[in-house]
Amino acid sequence: MKSVFSLFLLISLSLPSFGQWISVGDGFFGNSISQPNPGTVLDIEVFKGNLYAVGEFDSIGSHPIKNYAMWDGQDWQPLPMTGKAEILRVFDDELIMAGNTGLFLPYIDRKMTKWDGLNWSLLSDSSISSPGNEFPINALIEYRSELLIGGAFFGFGSTESRNFIKYNGSNFVKDSVLSEQNLCNVADLDVENETLILSGPCYNQIPPITRSIYTYLDSLVNTNIDLPGNLIVYAGNVFSGNKLLDLTSGTSTFFPISGSFSGAYKVFNGYLYTVGMTGRNIQYLDSNLNIFPIGDTLPLGSEISAIEIFNDELVICGKFEFPGEPEKTSLVKHGNSLPSSIQEELSSNDFSIYPNPTSGLLFVNSNVILNDVKVFNLLGELVFQKYPFSNEFEFDLSFLGPGIFLVYVSSDSSINTSKIVIR
Repeated sequence: MKSVFSLFLLISLSLPSFGQWISVGDGFFGNSISQPNPGTVLDIEVFKGNLYAVGEFDSIGSHPIKNYAMWDGQDWQPLPMTGKAEILRVFDDELIMAGNTGLFLPYIDRKMTKWDGLNWSLLSDSSISSPGNEFPINALIEYRSELLIGGAFFGFGSTESRNFIKYNGSNFVKDSVLSEQNLCNVADLDVENETLILSGPCYNQIPPITRSIYTYLDSLVNTNIDLPGNLIVYAGNVFSGNKLLDLTSGTSTFFPISGSFSGAYKVFNGYLYTVGMTGRNIQYLDSNLNIFPIGDTLPLGSEISAIEIFNDELVICGKFEFPGEPEKTSLVKHGNSLPSSIQEELSSNDFSIYPNPTSGLLFVNSNVILNDVKVFNLLGELVFQKYPFSNEFEFDLSFLGPGIFLVYVSSDSSINTSKIVIR
């Protein structure tokens, strides 16, 4: 599930930028007695070539648009809905919205609606029974041609199913296995290799586990891992916060992604785009878990909360303070094009960097011409860059002092990331 965030879009490319990050679109605003305040956007989703945004806002720029908006690449358009949606997900060629939504009345309490691009309709008996006043749905995901719904609820309409239920395109139904498990509140859902992965607080553990993780194929298994953040599942790996999880052994190891613990990520063209360790840098991973940074680190205080691909461009949502501008929540796009496919990784036979560990001086030998060398610390900060345009060269990192660093090298068609220890 995407975290709560506010969205500020600016159309002109001459508006504020930070390195290769460029603001795009018009601002979302709420009501304020003294001055306009940024509105809150709770989720975004791309559907049939348009970008949809839902949340709590009263206007976009000077246009009165409330809580539901569609961006067609040129303008924001209002949508004929009332109430407030909190989660968006595409399923069965329709856009599903979950929240306190209504078609005609100001609020039809806790319903789920769908949009086919022209018309709205309610999902079948989708009145949600839950124990509290907060919206009870935390996660939506498609699995085995059904929409899975996780949260903190007792059931939908006349169908009783605690904290987990399925929608088959026509009706809400129990899962024959999970409905008997007395699941704790479901905070997150993801799928990897036909296996459903669930997480959430588990109060029946002794001692209680704040965010436990389960796997489910034809049976439910509690892995007894206490999660530090939201789930990210990619290429057979499960990440949470800055941890790489081993679901078989129940152990976790440090891995330098998702420093903000937001769980913001996007898989596109075989790459995983995610938040780096600082919480204010974006990086992508290939299927071998090599890490490649994207663009400049964003300003201090940035809080990245969502990542999306729209019109083949990488856009991120969050709170940013660009030079000469007050702090604001924004949507920014990366000025350079995205990689179109997975690059070939340089093998150990084609590339070497030595000595390792080192006092600082490093030598590189490669069978191909290397164009770019970037060195990052474990906070994801770029600390050194060189453009060798050679297959043999050296560089000195002794000025960095002792520590562990990631060295990224690339040619026109190959890439490599190495972990270097400076003593």
